[in-house]
Amino acid sequence: MKESIGSTVLLYVFMILFFVIISIMAVTINFALTFQKKNRVITTLERCDGNYEKCEDKLAKLGCTKVKNVSNTYNKHNCEIAEKKANGKNIEGTYYQVVVFVKFSVPIMDKAVYFPIHGETSIIGISNTNNVDEPKINKSS
Repeated sequence: MKESIGSTVLLYVFMILFFVIISIMAVTINFALTFQKKNRVITTLERCDGNYEKCEDKLAKLGCTKVKNVSNTYNKHNCEIAEKKANGKNIEGTYYQVVVFVKFSVPIMDKAVYFPIHGETSIIGISNTNNVDEPKINKSS
């Protein structure tokens, strides 16, 4: 009878390990897809030179909406985009903040948890506010 109990315990251990490995793979794939979506949104905004209206159709297909300020809590938008002004010592321009939410749902409990993934575009429309000319390079032959 010892052998049957040992086999049953071994089967349970195998099933638990299998479930844990599959869960880790599912979480990893879900995060990777969300990062890919965030990168697509940022690339689309940068290719449109920061003109949201120009690429609004493409961003709507990705499920993004433009908001005034991005939030860390899920509010029925899978992706949020907010336009910000970049004001530094010598730089003026705009950039976009992007937040994409990762959804984790547990089928047994029927609950969903959302985690935000943040990203920003590079500064678009950079202008030099110092009014200093760029240095000229003397090419002497």
